[in-house]
Amino acid sequence: MYYEGYNTECNWQYILMNMENSIPTYICSGTLCRNAHKTIKLNNPNIIHSTQLVDICDGFDSSSWAVSNLKIEMYEVGRAPHEVEPAKKRRAWMDKNQHAYRCVPLSIANTYGWDILLPADLDVEWDGGDDRSSVKIHGNDHLYDSHFASGTFTIQSGNTWKTPEDHQIMCMPIPNPDQYDIISLTAIMESDRLMYPWFVTCKITRPGRYQMPAGTPISRVVPIKLGDIIDSEISTATEPEEYREYRRWQTAVRNNKPEDVKWQKFYHKVARYTSIKSPRVHNNDA
Repeated sequence: MYYEGYNTECNWQYILMNMENSIPTYICSGTLCRNAHKTIKLNNPNIIHSTQLVDICDGFDSSSWAVSNLKIEMYEVGRAPHEVEPAKKRRAWMDKNQHAYRCVPLSIANTYGWDILLPADLDVEWDGGDDRSSVKIHGNDHLYDSHFASGTFTIQSGNTWKTPEDHQIMCMPIPNPDQYDIISLTAIMESDRLMYPWFVTCKITRPGRYQMPAGTPISRVVPIKLGDIIDSEISTATEPEEYREYRRWQTAVRNNKPEDVKWQKFYHKVARYTSIKSPRVHNNDA
C-alpha cells in the first residue's frame, strides 16, 4: 500500500510501503532546500499525514531566494510592546482538508510577513451599536480601548517601526484565518519618514462577546513600496496564444484525468517560490 504526502515548507514527499511494518521514507524535492533530493527515514511508522512533517526539515535556506537585504527595526514603546513572530503556515481549517496546503498561493500568503500577537488576554463585547459605548472591554482596558467606535477597538501602541527609504509598513488581517469574528483593519504607514507609534485597530464583525488568549496572532505586518503602485501602469490586452494553448491543455488534462493519476503539480513546476519562511525577529540590544 502506498501513501503520498508532502510538506509545503520544503516539499518533503514520502511514500509509506506496507503501512503495517515498514518505515516511512521521505525525500525532499524542494528546489530551495539544502536537503533537496536527500532521503531520510524515521523510526515512527505512525506518521502518515503530511501535516505531521512540518518540523522535520531544517534545510530551508531563505538566503537562497532573497533578492534584497531589507532591514526593518522595531523600537519598543508603551506599556506592553507587541510581540512579533514570523507568520505561520498552519491553519486549523486547512488541516482538516490536506489538499488545501497544495495551493501554493494560499500557503505563501500564510507565511508572508510577521504576525503581531495579542499582548494580553482579550475579552470584548459589542452590542451592534455605532457609538464607543457599544463596545465593552472586560479587563486589560489599559491595553484595549474602543477608540473609533462602530464595533472597533484599538490595541495600544507597542512598537514604532522604522523601514529604509521608500519602504513602508502595511498592517492587515491575518490571511486565510481560522476565525472572522475579529479581524485587523488594514492600514499603511510611511514608516520610512514618520517617527510614530504603531496602533492596531480591529473590527468585530458581528455582535457578541468574544475571548482570545494572549499570544493569539491578531494582525499581519508586511513591508511594501508605495512607489511601485504610484509608478505602475496596468492595462487590458489580448491573451497571448501560448497562454491560451497552455490553459486549454491544462483544462483538458484536469477534465480527463483518471482518479488514480497522481497530482500533476502544474503550479509547482513553473513557480519561482513554492514555499517561504519569513525571518525571525532579532534582539540587537541583547
